[in-house]
Amino acid sequence: MQAYTSLLKDFDGQPTGSLASEISTNVKMCLWFRNHEKQRKYSVGEVHSCLSMLVSIAKDHNSPDGVGYLKWVKTFFAGKMPTNIVDILDYLFQNEV
Repeated sequence: MQAYTSLLKDFDGQPTGSLASEISTNVKMCLWFRNHEKQRKYSVGEVHSCLSMLVSIAKDHNSPDGVGYLKWVKTFFAGKMPTNIVDILDYLFQNEV
């Protein structure tokens, strides 16, 4: 979450080798590729909005071990998100409480 917060303050001026720098570089490469392929262009405001949303999601999925957000991302992309209240509560107690 610190990397996202740092990017919100200064997207271009991150220390080389930091996580924020890696994220910034990869986002820029993706945006350049989309522009090169004549796909939709994204504004600075849209990128900023996405970063703000990621900070919000990371705060919502906090955990004592500090990796609740990463567990949520893994679960989401694996297609294993809980679908009923019992499974949701079980997930929350195992990963975020």
